[in-house]
Amino acid sequence: MPNQPERDLQRTCNRYFKDAYPHVRMQAGGAGACYQTPDENGCFSKIAKRAGAIRARILKADGVSNGFPDLFIYHPGAHGRMGLAIELKIGRGRLSEAQEAWADYLTQCGYDFVVVRTIEQFRAAVDDYLS
Repeated sequence: MPNQPERDLQRTCNRYFKDAYPHVRMQAGGAGACYQTPDENGCFSKIAKRAGAIRARILKADGVSNGFPDLFIYHPGAHGRMGLAIELKIGRGRLSEAQEAWADYLTQCGYDFVVVRTIEQFRAAVDDYLS
């Protein structure tokens, strides 16, 4: 199933965060997994692709923005920053143009933005940001 390793990383990061920082809020922000939905067998059939396209139009109409970071911490950081945006990538995955635009915008507005590829990088980024 495409994107499963990134989904697994997001779930692992979320579990760590909830255990380590129960008093701080973190929200999943990316909608990429919602744009393409596999069928019951994990395959991207024509029907599943069509359903994904319909879901994408609905999300866009609802205000979901392409490229928004996968995770977002809405809590002031230890270094005076306003929040932490986290984009998850697996292997050599790169930011899309939309993700780069969000990264630029958020950092200009006073937020931190990081790309993490492992749970160890996630822990280090979050621990540094909050302590």
